[in-house]
Amino acid sequence: LTSNASLTVQGENVDSQKTSGQQTVAASSAGTAVAMDTLGGAAQPSAANPFTDVASGAYYYDAVLWAVKEGVTGGTSATTFSPGNPCTRAQIVTFLWRAAGSPKPSSSANPFADVKEGAYYYDAVLWAVGKGITSGATPTAFRPDATVTRGQTVTFLYRSQGK
Repeated sequence: LTSNASLTVQGENVDSQKTSGQQTVAASSAGTAVAMDTLGGAAQPSAANPFTDVASGAYYYDAVLWAVKEGVTGGTSATTFSPGNPCTRAQIVTFLWRAAGSPKPSSSANPFADVKEGAYYYDAVLWAVGKGITSGATPTAFRPDATVTRGQTVTFLYRSQGK
């Protein structure tokens, strides 16, 4: 089958070009199934890319595969990466720490009441404090679950480069 039909998905007009390598996508409130080319739909998982939400043409494709291969991060599930999701302060600092090779913190002193020993980000936060990457949201709170802002992200990156 080949289809050049126009369809509406979540309020956006999308043109289907062909149906080879098709996947089924619900496209109407009545539950009608419409075949879409995988170029316009989700990525197909493979050994190289296990994520259905990371298409080979996405600007972050190579970065995601590099980060997973290097152990900087994993997916949000076995088949999803969730590239559009925001990150927390704990996640960003952990990404930087893992990218640096997960070094031991220079000090075991923890100034933050909200960073508990045993948390996945504990060593990453202590490392980041020791390297001057962060001093916390306040002197006694890191706020690991707070969404990181663009300003915080570039500041963490800048400081991680020794600036």
